[in-house]
Amino acid sequence: MDILRTIDDVGNLLNNIKQFDVWSIHLLKITQSSRNGATYLTKQIALSPTGKLKEIIKCISDSYLLKGYLENRYETLEEYDGVNIGKIIYRMPGSSELIIDKYQAFMSAINNSNIDDDIKSVKFSGYVLCGDLNGESIKLISLLNPISSYENKLRFLWDKSTFKEIKSEVLQIKEYVDVIIYKGYVYFMNINAERLFDMERTYRKKCEKDVECILEKNIVSNADLFEEIATSGHNPRKFLSFNKKNLDSLTKSKEKRKEIAKIFKIKITKEGQLDTSTKKSCDDIVKILCNKAMLEPFDNQPMEVEGAKRWD
Repeated sequence: MDILRTIDDVGNLLNNIKQFDVWSIHLLKITQSSRNGATYLTKQIALSPTGKLKEIIKCISDSYLLKGYLENRYETLEEYDGVNIGKIIYRMPGSSELIIDKYQAFMSAINNSNIDDDIKSVKFSGYVLCGDLNGESIKLISLLNPISSYENKLRFLWDKSTFKEIKSEVLQIKEYVDVIIYKGYVYFMNINAERLFDMERTYRKKCEKDVECILEKNIVSNADLFEEIATSGHNPRKFLSFNKKNLDSLTKSKEKRKEIAKIFKIKITKEGQLDTSTKKSCDDIVKILCNKAMLEPFDNQPMEVEGAKRWD
């Protein structure tokens, strides 16, 4: 199985991970900077007693399958489109232009564990469980600092007949994961997964590039206001589903421009441009170009939608 297409496929994989015979665990530190975005450092650690990692993997598998977390939490598996509707697992190839640089940097950091400092001096961002079976690998990623320090916290641990104070760091492993990487594909189990590849930075860059393309077509009346509105608020995320064909259609045909403007109640200037003199008109044009605008089927009124795809 090279690509997971359904929730059942995910379930089968989570069942099969119990058969993976080699596991390792790596603490993960993600550093954000305005210049480079996300960079990654890792530290491979060992657990005692021997075999405990395989017990953890079984626990994760059982939580999704036997305890019903997979069935109750998710309804479908879809290609990533930036919408992040609940109950959907999103899939994206590691080769996608949206994440390829960060994907490669992350994979390199896992393969080259490079934190030598004492864990007390590092604030970690999560951990990665790496499994292998006959050359077939999988990575289960949690994006929550797993290290808790109980020094001076007045916490005590029962030991035979006495409670002894905890003065060292404690590692906590969750029963679920935020990201799965398997055979070159990334599976986003929740919205936290976007942080792994610095998606906010990515879709803002994409938005700026697409807006520049729109302005070059000279189809909007107030370029400055449109750029300001289109690149702010929640609009940059919408550009992950930017439809270049829609832009080309509005550019090549004035009649099509007038038709679309009439449907979505956008004014046309004397020069034949879309009137972008108001914030609302700018927002509406973003929705049209990013597949977020549709007609309500019963009264033909414009409406905003999270996402759209053609019926088969």
